[in-house]
Amino acid sequence: MVLRSVFEPPNLKGHIVRAEGQLSPAPSTWDRLALALSPVEFRPCRLPDLEIAQHRTRAGQPYLVLRNPTTNTYLRLEPREFELMGRMDGSRNLAALVLE
Repeated sequence: MVLRSVFEPPNLKGHIVRAEGQLSPAPSTWDRLALALSPVEFRPCRLPDLEIAQHRTRAGQPYLVLRNPTTNTYLRLEPREFELMGRMDGSRNLAALVLE
């Protein structure tokens, strides 16, 4: 089985085709590593076993507490933050989540 890089089309090995149809050199290993480690390209995904509890402050403001039973850690979220967490399903990168 031959594995091909995402950046190397099979018929244009070592080059990528730009929208104008011109060839340009394929990204270097360092460029691919930078892309892989870029926080903007990170695709957050919610843990499946989180426990969620809804609460209210003494003033009546709602908030949520998440518990990760694996690490026994807690996180307090405002309702807006919890809505954002609902979109973190691994299908969107951070840039897409910010733009929504």
